[in-house]
Amino acid sequence: MTSIYLVRHGQASFGKKDYDNLSEIGEKQSFLLGEYFKKLKLNFDKIYVGTLKRQIQTSEQILKNYENKINIERTQLLNEYDVKSVLTGFVNGRELTYDELHNKKTHFSLLRNSVMAWSNNEITYSINETWDQFEKRAGTFLNLFKETRSEEHTSELQSPDHLVCRLLLEK
Repeated sequence: MTSIYLVRHGQASFGKKDYDNLSEIGEKQSFLLGEYFKKLKLNFDKIYVGTLKRQIQTSEQILKNYENKINIERTQLLNEYDVKSVLTGFVNGRELTYDELHNKKTHFSLLRNSVMAWSNNEITYSINETWDQFEKRAGTFLNLFKETRSEEHTSELQSPDHLVCRLLLEK
C-alpha cells in the first residue's frame, strides 16, 4: 500500500526582502520534522517538491536526518500560486500599502479576503493564474502522481498548504 505524507514548507521569511527563504524557525521546524519521520522509521522512496526556494530548503532540512539517498523530484506543479498577483488583482491593480505588505494582521486579513474572492472567481483584474487554472494544475500533478507511483512505496509531497488542500479535495 502506498503511504503519502503531505508537508507544508517551513515558516518563510515574512517581511524580509526575499520572502522565498525559510526563516530560522522554518529551518528548525523542517529539521525537527525530519527527526520525527526518522523516529517513526519512515523511509521515503521519493520526495516530490516544488521549485520555490523555501520548498527546496524544507526538503533539504528534512533529509539531513537520513543517511540513505532519497529520490527527489522537483516540479513547478507543486509551487504556490502567485500571492502578489492575487493580492494585486483583488485590489484592482493598485499598489499595496506598506501595512498591507508588512503588518501581519492587515496582510493576512487582505490575503484571506483575496483568496476567497479568487477561489470564487470574483477577481476581474488580470492575474497570473485563475482559480480554474490552479485547480487544473493541482489535478495535473495528482494524475501524474497516480500514474507513476508504485503500490509499495512511501512518498512525501512537500507543497504549500493551499495546494495540499486542493489535492485532498481531488482524492
